[in-house]
Amino acid sequence: MFKSRLLWLCCFIVFCLASLHADTLPGDPTMVVNDPTCDGCQVVNALTPFTFSSNASGGGTTVFQVNPNGPGFFSLDIETLGTFPSTDFVNCSSNEFNCTVSFLGDVTDIFFTQRTCDLALECSPGGFPAGDVFSVDLDDPGTVDVGGWGPNREFSAIANLTTAPTDPRISAPEPSTLFLLGTGAAALAARKRLKSRKV
Repeated sequence: MFKSRLLWLCCFIVFCLASLHADTLPGDPTMVVNDPTCDGCQVVNALTPFTFSSNASGGGTTVFQVNPNGPGFFSLDIETLGTFPSTDFVNCSSNEFNCTVSFLGDVTDIFFTQRTCDLALECSPGGFPAGDVFSVDLDDPGTVDVGGWGPNREFSAIANLTTAPTDPRISAPEPSTLFLLGTGAAALAARKRLKSRKV
């Protein structure tokens, strides 16, 4: 008899505790909303050039964060040395920008600008707000870390240009500069060899 009453008492206490927890008072439900993190990615600023490169397989993805102190990016211009048989060979797309490809001398220029919307359409202008995390994906469609850019190709980028550039910001080193660099490296190597012989 005592065990039966104790069992009923335990059931009653559990029922009371369950109903207390399931009330409509604040404090019971939990919700966590997090902003995506940018673990180890480069923070970039408007009107300040930054660089990235393709991997050894001509692709790869690089992640950046717009400086949280702003301003946000309303355009992004990316240049790389070298051109292709036609601008049609260079495909570009974005979920935030329109893009155009042009050749500026011996430089390929890809200019991303905010979308312009027809007055009858409802769409956002695009761009990356301050603190936003974005990526540049150089992979060919359907592949991972493989792209058609060529191995270790260097890219230079700058945000918030108001118009597409007509002159390249980057240029190939002049042959005389390469010759001087090569001569200096050879002289240093020769000096090191002479020092090692004297010892």
